[in-house]
Amino acid sequence: MYINNKTAVTFVLKGEDVTLDIQKPDIQEGTTFAWRFKSRYNVLRLDNDKVFIFPNYRGRVEFSLEDYSLLLKNLTEADSGVYSALLIGEQDEKVAEYEVTVQGQFLNDSSISSTLTCDGEDCSLEGGERSEVTASAASITVYLLNGSVICNHSNQVSWREDRMKIDALCWLHAGKTLTVMNISKKRGTE
Repeated sequence: MYINNKTAVTFVLKGEDVTLDIQKPDIQEGTTFAWRFKSRYNVLRLDNDKVFIFPNYRGRVEFSLEDYSLLLKNLTEADSGVYSALLIGEQDEKVAEYEVTVQGQFLNDSSISSTLTCDGEDCSLEGGERSEVTASAASITVYLLNGSVICNHSNQVSWREDRMKIDALCWLHAGKTLTVMNISKKRGTE
């Protein structure tokens, strides 16, 4: 988690839980405490020590009366967005804000291709190491190391490495080029 313009930014693995912590505010008479999602969807309201969880969030969140933290459970990509803790009274006040990004374990729709040139003794990766970074900060890197083509897949919540031995391939394809393409696994194909 890091802070960006007073908004705490956090990345969560799909299916995991996350707790949004705040410093318990001093609630004056006539003031209501609330958690909201994307500024317009009410998650819960606390009024006179009575917690009301809105229907879309029942069974999906837990609220702590002790410190006013919000536990979001079994997150999906649809849960990504900004969560705000608010004091609603004569003048509304934002107590805390979290930007939550839920990501799957594997990258989606990301690919990179690299060409190997084999001369019978050695293979080389045309153009050297190849990397691609997507808008969601996911990356794929392909490089050669100790007779293997290595592909690293990563995002903010997971990392995976695939290796393919190429020594035998170099002898089989001497004087030829091979194209190695990596297309990441889709969700649910783990």
